[in-house]
Amino acid sequence: MSGAAPFKYFAGGVNRVRSDAQRLAQSPTALWAAIVLSLSGLAVFYRLFWTGMNACSTSDSAVVLLEAQDMLHGNLLLHGWYLPSANVLTLNAPLYVLAEAFWGLQPWLMQLVPEMVFLGLLVVGLLTSFKNKPLAARWVATAYFLPIVGLQSVGRIVPWLLSGPNHTMTVAFCLAVLLIVDSTQSPPGMRRPNRPLAWLAVVLLVFLSVFGDPLALVILVLPVIAYAFNEFVGSQASRGIRWALTGILTGAAVAWVARSCLRHVGGFVCAQTLEASFIRLRETPASFMLTLAGLLKLFGARIAGLPLNLVNLFLLARVVALLVAVVAVVGTLVRWLRQKPVNRLDVFLSLSATMTVAATFLSEQGLNSGVSQVHYLVPAFVCLVIVAARSLGDWFLSGRTAARWIVILCVVLFISSRGLIAGWFRWEQEASSTTMLAHWLEQHHLHQGFGVYWDSHIITVETRQAVIVRPLADSLVAVRNWLSKKSWYDTRRHRYTFVIYDRRDPTAFPVPGRVYPLTKYGYLPPQISGAFGPPAHVYSMLHYEIAVWNHPIHFAK
Repeated sequence: MSGAAPFKYFAGGVNRVRSDAQRLAQSPTALWAAIVLSLSGLAVFYRLFWTGMNACSTSDSAVVLLEAQDMLHGNLLLHGWYLPSANVLTLNAPLYVLAEAFWGLQPWLMQLVPEMVFLGLLVVGLLTSFKNKPLAARWVATAYFLPIVGLQSVGRIVPWLLSGPNHTMTVAFCLAVLLIVDSTQSPPGMRRPNRPLAWLAVVLLVFLSVFGDPLALVILVLPVIAYAFNEFVGSQASRGIRWALTGILTGAAVAWVARSCLRHVGGFVCAQTLEASFIRLRETPASFMLTLAGLLKLFGARIAGLPLNLVNLFLLARVVALLVAVVAVVGTLVRWLRQKPVNRLDVFLSLSATMTVAATFLSEQGLNSGVSQVHYLVPAFVCLVIVAARSLGDWFLSGRTAARWIVILCVVLFISSRGLIAGWFRWEQEASSTTMLAHWLEQHHLHQGFGVYWDSHIITVETRQAVIVRPLADSLVAVRNWLSKKSWYDTRRHRYTFVIYDRRDPTAFPVPGRVYPLTKYGYLPPQISGAFGPPAHVYSMLHYEIAVWNHPIHFAK
């Protein structure tokens, strides 16, 4: 008997732990406490990522800080700026303005603001996963959603999720609209928001989303139109869907009218460099493979070409996560098209994911972006995970054993995979090459000059405008009318004395062969001396060449 006592004690302890876990699982307070702790841990994790990794934000992140600074100085409509169609003026830009109002132009805001936006997306995503679900299903949704979206943002796709601006705030706004629409159509007996106020909120959120990022049309407007069309065809259109459709279409129409009038009232100029167009038939296979690669990358499921070992076998859990999401979306749409009972919110999300993937696949803009097109798939990624999280909760409650194992597998293997542990971290802080170049320029008293786009805005922000570098077009003979301001290139007002050439940048100074001979001016493309005359000195620093003149340089007339 004495020999069996330790086993009985251990079994009793296991039963007590199981009983306590079941009791906690029945407590809404415990769920929200777990969510708060998880989000707090993720916030710290994101900070450690930026501090520990040799990570540097992009010029896309830096230029928004310069836009916000201009807005703080009274240029609210960014007169004189050349911005893309996804101008984020009504999305991320106000947050940067608020941040700069408190802290000024600080380099770390390039990471902090996108982190806060992404944490906000996680909150809205969880609320969407919880909508009309019982407590047990919410636990399952949390266990699936947070590890996949929250942790997957580190390492694999950090340039798109933890740097900005990008489409994450657009997705958050669109999810908020869907939550409002779904709440106003709740069954009798459930609390509903005031419909007129909810309608105004929908119009406002849609306006902000579409004005700041036209991708909201694909994420939100087109899916709702498709849903309403199917309801009208089946003579099942309720008053609620008519209400939602009018609100969303009104917000989108107001946004497009405002965008059309903006230039005429002293606003920014919408550059048309990246006009979307359909792919050609011969480009279909390449576009399909790029789209598939983007989804695999977002889920961290790109295992092709990796060595076969235990660590990489963990990535199979990510393949499982993607397959679960695809099955959930396809199953939802099939039931909806067959007029079977299906949750309206699940249909909206499934249509959004499907249309975003289709738009990326069919757009030549995505094809031309190459592997970087993954950021166009971020909305589909989030919607896929939410639909899967909601479906797993239903499967879990229905007693399907597979759902339980899928949740456990995804949680354990996502957390333990190599991309989320110390293998990808360098805990000693290292300066990026762009930061080192910025300090070098400041030490050598070079204060105003030109450079390629991917270095210019970063240097300007890193030095808090002690060194100002303005982007040039790739040919180096023209100004860059893209994420720039017209007045920057007025050489009568500015004293530019140097040009930076990054030997690693494949888009800079294109000439056949891209091998430049060593001359008395260093390894420099001929466009530099051709546009601005022979430099007095050429300095080499890491993979950069810095051409310096003894006089202000001007563009050729």
